[in-house]
Formats: sequence, C-alpha cells, structure tokens
Amino acid sequence: MHKGVDVNLPSFDVAIFSRILQPKEGTLPVTAAQAWLKMTFPVADRERMKELSAKNQAGQLTSSERAEMDAFCRVARLLDIIHSKARRSLRQRNAESPEGGPEPTLQDVRAALSKLPDKLTNDFISERNER
Repeated sequence: MHKGVDVNLPSFDVAIFSRILQPKEGTLPVTAAQAWLKMTFPVADRERMKELSAKNQAGQLTSSERAEMDAFCRVARLLDIIHSKARRSLRQRNAESPEGGPEPTLQDVRAALSKLPDKLTNDFISERNER
C-alpha cells in the first residue's frame, strides 16, 4: 500500500462506471474486446507513475503529486474494469464457438451419432468402449 494514497477503496466514479459497464457480463463484440485490451498507459505515463510511486514511498509527495497519483490510480482501476469486460467477452465468445467451446458431453456425442448411418455409429461406439 502506498503511503497517503489508498488504492483499495473504490472512488464513486469508478464504482459508477463499473455498474454501467458491467464487467462480469461478456457482451462485447470480439473486435471491440480486442481493441479494448490494447488500451494501456503510454510509456511516459508509466514512467511518471513510477516516479510518483517512488516519491510516495519515500514520503516526499506534494499535495499536487498526491492528487496526480490518485488520478492515475482511479484511471488504472477504470482500465482494469475495461480489460476485465474485454477478457470475459472473449472467453464467452470462445466458449460459444464450436472450435473454442467446451468438450462435448457423452450425451452430445450420442445425439450427433444418432444422425449417422447405423454402421458408422456401431463401429464408433464399439471402438470407444474398447478404450
């Protein structure tokens, strides 16, 4: 935990944004989710966050720098919410697609086999039972 900066308590703006975005719902289109995952802090901002963090740990932040660090923390939490929504959306889309979905159950396999000619079905079931 940073001295003087509480990064664990959600601010009202972050909490409100989270309720609007609903990060636990995987409802983004794939292209949007992929684009959202590319959003990150520019290098200059990451360097500034490191500077502020070092000054904070040394107890040398000015009130202006503390406000800047708080703003970075809020934006980072917002970005976490956005990334969570994007990752969940991609996982959900992968689970829904035939090639990325869950393993079929035995019931699924039997239902699919029931649509095949009897000879193929019997051969498959015999082969599976021998395993």
